[in-house]
Amino acid sequence: MILQEFARYHSHYFFDPDDAILAPLKISNPRAIDGLIFMGPGSAVVFYRTTRGLFLRLNRRELQISDATSADVIRGETNTLIVYEHVYERLRWNYTPPAWIAPLIPNDNASLDEEHFDFGVFIYNVLSNKQRKRLVFSRK
Repeated sequence: MILQEFARYHSHYFFDPDDAILAPLKISNPRAIDGLIFMGPGSAVVFYRTTRGLFLRLNRRELQISDATSADVIRGETNTLIVYEHVYERLRWNYTPPAWIAPLIPNDNASLDEEHFDFGVFIYNVLSNKQRKRLVFSRK
């Protein structure tokens, strides 16, 4: 499958979810992507869709996303994304948010939102909206 690096629109990777193989690709504009990847200090986060459904992988831990999956983001000097299945915590990712962006004031006319810069907030927003959860990375 083809992944795009989060917030780097011309950086792509091949990813095999069965073997967790990740390799850079030399393509500039693929027709469709199957997911996004964020590689930060000490963590690789992959959010992707296969024919089996939507998945979130944090390093070697993988979680299939369902209607019962939800998330929360705790903001601070270090942000924490917590992913729940029903009421049980399944994944926790501590990460440093982009230093160059302050929390944005909601604006209905804005073309950019915090999720365009912060991968944890992007995942949280997708998991908080059933329609986005069903449609993200789909080719329908």
